[in-house]
Amino acid sequence: MRTLVLLFTIATFAACSKSSDSVSCEQVQFDAAFFMTVGSTACLPDGRTIELLSATDSFCPCLALCVWEGQLDILIKTTDLNGNEKEVFVGSSKNTPYGNAFEDVAITDFTYIYNGSDDSLPLCFGTYDENEITILLTLHSFQ
Repeated sequence: MRTLVLLFTIATFAACSKSSDSVSCEQVQFDAAFFMTVGSTACLPDGRTIELLSATDSFCPCLALCVWEGQLDILIKTTDLNGNEKEVFVGSSKNTPYGNAFEDVAITDFTYIYNGSDDSLPLCFGTYDENEITILLTLHSFQ
């Protein structure tokens, strides 16, 4: 009986540890646009992942005279198949070159939707909430 209890306990711990290692993510394809929100994770076809860590309003303030319009800055975390993580900064302006998510995967397009509408940043009135921003990304694999 003690052997049975011991085996049950070991099986329970093994099952719990496996479930905590799994990543909840949306499966995406290369060269096809996909949506992300802050805190979401996308799984690439080969098993690597990209997580959207933050979205920051770096636009020229409303009613200010600026040299350029500014941009929406996002920070993504990439995880390769060995579990190595890297943070990559990406800006929405065409004046900011997009970074490579991985050595063989590039971000080829990046845009955003604020508050589920055509509202654009910067906000002149009200408060900015990064959780109301939806990012649209396209990735290209060089393999």
